[in-house]
Amino acid sequence: MILMIDDEKRALDSYFSELQMSNFRVSFESSVDAGLKLFEENSTELELLILDLMMPYGEAFNEDETERGFKTGVRFYERVRATNERLPIIILTNSVDEGTRKFFEKDPHCQFFEKEQLLPFELADVVRDVLEKAK
Repeated sequence: MILMIDDEKRALDSYFSELQMSNFRVSFESSVDAGLKLFEENSTELELLILDLMMPYGEAFNEDETERGFKTGVRFYERVRATNERLPIIILTNSVDEGTRKFFEKDPHCQFFEKEQLLPFELADVVRDVLEKAK
């Protein structure tokens, strides 16, 4: 199963649909709280996480630790990595500072993309490659 977490569901509909049409089993959550719950309940069958970085902080993370929502995805990533060091993660976000980008580049099981630079069919290709390498 692939888990997508992004607070802009309408903006991700084409990506979600493309993944489904490419025969991937995908769940979408628009809040970090719902995403974290689904991650924890399905961690053994989760094959890939697709994660936005800038999202409302919710109950799982407080405002201060997420820098008012600007790094909610970073905190989510850290929580995931605390329990699963090898889960493939794709960061799909609008924009980010260079320091944050470099933070993710250190992880060999993480790929980073800006939304405006990746079309839905390209995401499906990336997902296919990531899952093939993870086998």
